[in-house]
Order: sequence, then C-alpha cells, then structure tokens
Amino acid sequence: GSPNPSFIPSTPHISNGEVIGRGARKGERSRMGTSQVECLDEENVNLRLTEASPQFVHCERRRLALEALLRGGPSAYAARVKREGLRPFLSSAEVDLFRRTARPFFHSRPQDLRDPEEDRGALGIGGGLSSSSSTYWPTRTDVGPPCLALGWPDAGLWKGITRATIYTQPPADNTQTIKEVIRRLIQKATKVIAVVMDRFSDVDIYLDLVEASRQRKVAVYILIDQGHLSEFLEMTRSAGTNVGLMENMRVRSLSGRSFCSREGLEVEGSVRERFLLVDGQSVITGSYSFTWWDSRLNRHLITLLTGQVIDHFDREFRSLYGSSLPLPPSLSLPLPPLI
Repeated sequence: GSPNPSFIPSTPHISNGEVIGRGARKGERSRMGTSQVECLDEENVNLRLTEASPQFVHCERRRLALEALLRGGPSAYAARVKREGLRPFLSSAEVDLFRRTARPFFHSRPQDLRDPEEDRGALGIGGGLSSSSSTYWPTRTDVGPPCLALGWPDAGLWKGITRATIYTQPPADNTQTIKEVIRRLIQKATKVIAVVMDRFSDVDIYLDLVEASRQRKVAVYILIDQGHLSEFLEMTRSAGTNVGLMENMRVRSLSGRSFCSREGLEVEGSVRERFLLVDGQSVITGSYSFTWWDSRLNRHLITLLTGQVIDHFDREFRSLYGSSLPLPPSLSLPLPPLI
C-alpha cells in the first residue's frame, strides 16, 4: 500500500549517482542491513528470524514497540514488547533518551543551510542533506553531493602492506601519549588532513590544523557530530578564529542514522566514528576524542594504521562527507571584536 502521508522520509547516504532498487542509491545500499537490501528484490522471500539469529537486525515488531514508545510513553512500550513476545531491547536510559530526543521531521534541515557552491559534484562519491532513515526508503535521490573542493589524493594507488601500531592512554613505558602521536602526524602533513570526530574541543590540536591549513597550505576537512557542533564552534571562537572564513579548511556537521515514526517524528543518532586521515597514507582511529578530558583523565586505545587498509578509511570519509551538512551562513561573518 502507499505510505502514510505524515511519515516523511529522510535523505539518503549517497555513494554515487547510480540508483538501485526503489529509490535507494548504491552507497545507501552498502549501509543497509542484509534484510533491508533483500527487501529491494521483489522476488525475494525473507525467512522469519528470531532474536537468537546473528542476522536479526531489523524487526517490524520492534519498530511497532518504538512507535508505541513515541506515542504513549514507557508504559505503552512495555505493553507492546510484552504483546509481541519480545525481549526488552532498550535500557531505561535508552527509553528516556529515545523519547526525549524525538522531534518533528526536518526540524534541523532548514533550506538556508544549503551551500550551493559546495553542493555541486564530488569525486565519485555522493551524499545528501541528512543521514539515512532506518524505517523508510528515501525519495530525494537526486540531491548533488558536497564537493571536496580543496582537493583529494588519488585513492587508486597501492599503499603497501598494512601495518598497525597500538597506543594507549595513559601511555605504556617509553611510548608517546596519544595526543603527541596525533599532533606529530598533523604537523608532518603535506597534502590533506581529514578528521571525523564526535567531540572536538582540544584547542592545541585545532591550532595545529589551523597552522597546517594557513602556513603549509594543507587541505583540511573536519566532520563534527551535529550534537557537539556548538562545543567545537565555541572553542574555535575562543581561539580567535572563524571556521566559516578559513580559505583552506572546510568544516561540516554530521549526524547518525534516523528512526522516523508514522506520526512524522524523528529520532536521530550520533556520530561515534573517530579517525584522523593524513595525506591518504596514515590513519589514527580508536576511542580517543579530541578533548582535554580524554588527553588527561580518560583511558583510551588507538591504532595507527598505514598501508592498503587506508583505502577503506578513504572511502568512508568521502561517503560521510557526502552525508554532511554545511555550517550556517552566519559563520561567514567577521568575528566581533574581543572585549
């Protein structure tokens, strides 16, 4: 049957311009669960899976329980879980978070966030205005992806055998701290730096990126979780910079996937990926966020990777960049004088 008119779809996670199935692009398909991809084949008959199966990811009965949660609260959710014979799949904290963060669809996608100059073409990788919905196929599949306008290294070259080095926080004997490893890698960059981060408030690392973009003319791309964007912008202003005016730096925001209800409500996830890609040759990835708190107080583990595995991070960054949003135009205005 036709979809509920009040159930508004979200924009896809686009990988390139090829349309596959019912409005889902190739990049979107790569991010779907197996059961979602199989649903694109009209001749496919899905086997009924239970919670005991590793393939059990997307479940209509769970979706109905989430709908009940948004509509009637925790008691309605508990009743629906019991009625469907489900295991309770949300903790009490998740129940509260799910309901508290639900908002009308398109609440965070005003048209004035569109960046016509940046949203023209990209290096074979596409995107959209939002992350992908887990409950409805996208309809706006013709939105142009944002452009990696500052340049991007060739990803097709052989990079050698994959090698990995582990660093911990606090550091093991006679090893560098994680922050030192990160800053040294940034300061050696000569071509391009790409950052995907949930939280970024460490002014030392930020000013290293500023120096790379201004003094060494290194292209710098930064993707920040939408929920922590204000924290990042506050830090950049306190450092006396305006990211909206940086000639050789592009900052955009990114959210997780979304759940859309029949009533037109959306619950949006967060970005939990954290990696630093330098010159298309080295990657640092792990649990470490770019904050003073993580550099001094929290325990962490990161991996420094080189070699052919870098191609996976190269594709992932371009895909994430295609799903990102530009900063508000107001950030292109000059900073007010410091008092």
